[in-house]
Amino acid sequence: MDSKKFAARDWKNYQILVHALKSTSLSIGAEKLSEAAKTLEMAAKNGAEEEILSRHGALMADYAKVREEIDKWLKS
Repeated sequence: MDSKKFAARDWKNYQILVHALKSTSLSIGAEKLSEAAKTLEMAAKNGAEEEILSRHGALMADYAKVREEIDKWLKS
């Protein structure tokens, strides 16, 4: 996921990115990641900057785990 919007605190476009991550994650069965993205999507929508700042790192860690699992599956 592109962290440029997060770094720039561009919450409107960040909301769009986490919405896409929410939907895509759910479609591949990554429910935990989808729920985390949903939480951040709502936080961005509501202008809850502190919540975004405190939860973004965990979202990115979950995202990295899912990508790692996908990479393992593709290489098998």
